[in-house]
Amino acid sequence: CPGALLISYPTAMVAAFASAARLGIMIKQTRTLEASANIDTVVMDKTGTLTTGRFAVSRLAPADGVDGAALLQAAADAEQSSNHPLARSILETAEKARITPATIDDYQEIHGRGVQGSRADGVIHAGRGAWLAELNPAIGDQLAAVEENIAGMSSVHVMVGDRYLGAVGLEDKLRRNAGDVISRLRKLGVRRVCIFTGDRLDVAKRVGQSVGVDSVDAECLPEEKHQELKNLISRGHRTLVVGDGINDGPILASADVGVAMGLSGSDIATNSAGVALMHDDLRHVPFLLEIARRTRGIIGLNIGASLVLAIIGLALAATGQINIWVTPFYQAGAYLFVILNSLRLVRFGEDFAEDEQARRTMEAQRQRLKNRSRETS
Repeated sequence: CPGALLISYPTAMVAAFASAARLGIMIKQTRTLEASANIDTVVMDKTGTLTTGRFAVSRLAPADGVDGAALLQAAADAEQSSNHPLARSILETAEKARITPATIDDYQEIHGRGVQGSRADGVIHAGRGAWLAELNPAIGDQLAAVEENIAGMSSVHVMVGDRYLGAVGLEDKLRRNAGDVISRLRKLGVRRVCIFTGDRLDVAKRVGQSVGVDSVDAECLPEEKHQELKNLISRGHRTLVVGDGINDGPILASADVGVAMGLSGSDIATNSAGVALMHDDLRHVPFLLEIARRTRGIIGLNIGASLVLAIIGLALAATGQINIWVTPFYQAGAYLFVILNSLRLVRFGEDFAEDEQARRTMEAQRQRLKNRSRETS
């Protein structure tokens, strides 16, 4: 009885899931791990994925005749109920400037465009410049002049009623090991790495050139991201998508493998993806491909060895060259081989885990030193 054949697959999968979980990689289904072994195209969001997602307000770019404080006040009013990283940064800056957001009624988040609400002096809109230009084409020249002042930055444009107030320019930092991750993916056989983002084209290009991706699709609405992903899949690409935001939910669910930056990402992204990274470490993406391919190899070896041992056992039994009292031990030996071979996966990535723990310890120590120096000063 080829019992070892029956456990060849599940034992390897359990061991692989345990190894991944040790690093904070939560894989929801076995088919997700299987698909990860065949990936040839990786699509990444920009904000919160290739970058830290922790923005800082770098510049206020008010329109002609508008005071910077009025622009920041309006931006804080509009964004006070939003969970977007840009909104949080604007509110933090407003708090430092001792600006208290005014009461907003009829608040709405417009999918992929921005937010709107009613203030005492009219309806306030904050979000994409292109969206505001659609609502009020007359502000086109003002908007273009403001965008020249915030070139290379992410931006939130603000309009109250029909009056365009300007834009808040924000910047975040590239993740420290983003370039190394892209290089590692290419060594693993990934032929194409893309950025899909709703951010401005000049910002996305700057990030793409820094890490060395193949293509950049910027200023995309969620439905446009989804359509572009479907085009890649229809051309035969086996895709892995990494994202963290609400807008990434559709493409995370549609990709062969969806990976959510689970620690800082939205619940929608985490629930839509097949894999969640608990530590927001991009290096876990190439590790996922490595362990998937190692698991496939282990399963193949398990199946091959199980079949060979079964055939040998049947041949010995058919020719009467095996004693009946030996057969239980022979059977147990086949089981033992499969189990021990699968357990090799449990230790896969131990060095990575040790390095990761050492890095976190050093970061914690640096943070404690910073806190002490602040308290001293």
